[in-house]
Amino acid sequence: MARSHSQHKQPKPAPPGALPAMNTNAAGIDVGATAHFVAVPADRDAKSVREFGPFTNELYRLAEWLRACGIETVALESTGVYWSPLVRHEALLNREGMKGPLQRAVAAVR
Repeated sequence: MARSHSQHKQPKPAPPGALPAMNTNAAGIDVGATAHFVAVPADRDAKSVREFGPFTNELYRLAEWLRACGIETVALESTGVYWSPLVRHEALLNREGMKGPLQRAVAAVR
């Protein structure tokens, strides 16, 4: 089960002149043909950037990690059609009641 937002450390104050954080429960995925690089806020995991492969078992691991990190929103960056397995893999989106992390990404690209 994912930790609630209140269980996460409070973010450090932004340096002077920095933009304010708009969504502290967001992650970014750089989608590629052979690897997906996923970044979560630094306070969510000791290793806040991880690499996942493009195959089904790796996509499940990716989704489980996002859920464990309390991620609610995902931004995808892809220069080709490599995002397709992430958003079309219905079992990935619905596994164990997962509703948040990739559902918003699906809505954004359709």
